[in-house]
Amino acid sequence: MSLEVIHRPSATDATKVPLLFVHGSYHGAWCWDEHFMPYFAERGHDCHAVSLRGHGNSPGRERLHELTLADYVADVVEAAGRTKGTPVLVGHSMGGAVAQLVAREHPELLAGLVLLNSVPPAGLGPESLRLMFRHFRDLRGLRAFNRGAGEFPTRLFYSDALPEAERAAIAGRLQPESDKVNYAVNKRVLSGAPTTPVPLLVLGSTADRVVSARSVQATAKTYGTEPVLLDGVGHVSMLDPQWRRVADRTLDFLKTVGDAEEARK
Repeated sequence: MSLEVIHRPSATDATKVPLLFVHGSYHGAWCWDEHFMPYFAERGHDCHAVSLRGHGNSPGRERLHELTLADYVADVVEAAGRTKGTPVLVGHSMGGAVAQLVAREHPELLAGLVLLNSVPPAGLGPESLRLMFRHFRDLRGLRAFNRGAGEFPTRLFYSDALPEAERAAIAGRLQPESDKVNYAVNKRVLSGAPTTPVPLLVLGSTADRVVSARSVQATAKTYGTEPVLLDGVGHVSMLDPQWRRVADRTLDFLKTVGDAEEARK
């Protein structure tokens, strides 16, 4: 499959760990290229962002609602194989669920794992109930959008601080998500006791309306690590007005991964 993979090469001569970004539901590789990919490329990281099949400019839109998490895992494995070097995988939201599955099934492909506002291993079941009570109208709008009717409920996913013009521009690029994948992330994503043999960063926000701080803490606890929780950042953190705080914390983690990689050589 000819997947869309956006590539921003390192802007320096430094040899640092490459990055592979995986978007969440309703988005595509483009969401990483607004802020994150230029930021990390300028700091010496070779950056790649994949559009999962049915998203962005990747094929498969005509059968979107038949696609599964297993399909998305295969896409990330393919993209990782096309990346020069062993990348750190950065997964956001639903893309975080995909990234966790890749790390469990193909740890040899990765140098590290970053989970941003990620679906927890146990799935979003409890979150869905909370959302239903607090954001019923937004969820109803999201279901309509996923069927090609109505506008995307940006308030649910984006910070109130995001300027209206930027919010409207982003909304114009969003698309429906696979019904099968939406159903799958509401159930347990990883069976058994999830572990990852690669360095891991779990990062979220106390202001996230989709994946609560409690869920971020649960993810970190599952993997035996401490979460990083930032205040005031919306769910789609790479497009948030405070995106740089998220990128800075991720960069700190990447430095530790790079040091570990150098120590092994």
